[in-house]
Amino acid sequence: MTDIRRGLQVIGKAFSLWWQDWSNQELVSLAFILLSLTVLGFAPALFGVFHQTLDLTRGIRTGIAGWWEGVKRHLKNSLLWGLLNLAALAIFVIALWFYANSSFALASYLVILISVIALCWFIWQFISLACYFLQAERSLKLAWKNGFAVLFTEPLLVLLPGLLAVSLALLSVRFFIPLMIGSPALIAILGLQCVQATLPPEA
Repeated sequence: MTDIRRGLQVIGKAFSLWWQDWSNQELVSLAFILLSLTVLGFAPALFGVFHQTLDLTRGIRTGIAGWWEGVKRHLKNSLLWGLLNLAALAIFVIALWFYANSSFALASYLVILISVIALCWFIWQFISLACYFLQAERSLKLAWKNGFAVLFTEPLLVLLPGLLAVSLALLSVRFFIPLMIGSPALIAILGLQCVQATLPPEA
């Protein structure tokens, strides 16, 4: 219960930070949308969002300038991350479509299993991105390792912020309104606050 309470505190802090700088986060989210329209620009745009929201969690409001700096600085790693997740998304979509339209006796159970695996995958990626920006070495391999460690050592802490982030992402794809009002920035802040909550307090 303590970890769930901490998860709720993470959500509260993330909303507070996001709301206090909402005008900047709205501009950043709009820039994210525009660059994402190129498809290949989605991952660099997302890395840019995380870059500037990291500044925000440290009390620095860099806004659109910080976002663009992040896009440029992390371009190579963001493209690699984007390609891997695009491949994973394609695999999940094809597998779900196949079993959802299959007459195989266990097909419905496999649809549920694949859906759970996909959910865990995207929460892992969400946490790993936050780890990437909080660790000293900007390595995707290390970020995935650290994200995995956070998920298994603090599963209840990650659960609520992770589910909220995935829900916001799905709602943004389905209805577009959350995307327009700044959900990418809120998702990034949720991830960063979640990982920061697992770190020892600074001396």
